[in-house]
Amino acid sequence: MIHYFEDSGQAYDDSQTGYLPDDLMLVKLENENTDTFFARLDAAFIEVQDGELLVVESEQNIAIMVSAWPTSIFEEPRCGAFHTVREDLTWQEVSDGKYLASYQQAVELAREKGWL
Repeated sequence: MIHYFEDSGQAYDDSQTGYLPDDLMLVKLENENTDTFFARLDAAFIEVQDGELLVVESEQNIAIMVSAWPTSIFEEPRCGAFHTVREDLTWQEVSDGKYLASYQQAVELAREKGWL
């Protein structure tokens, strides 16, 4: 899944806590009990999963959720609020290549957008 955010700070925070879609219009119905309302709210909640992409168009930045750490495919200072891969590692070496497919997807998307 690809998640889109306004800035890398928001993306980082939301990747840690989860988030609700910006276009969500969820109101408590007149005869709805509180438990049902919160169950619907929970169902709409989005959590960024391991290996998913976080895209910040305003910063031309893409990160991969590496376990609990959103990690940019770009180096500092372009990484924004995201972590970076250590200089002595390649994405193929990160977690024995676990995120290589995500990295390739991110690079392809960055190329499509003209960021690489």
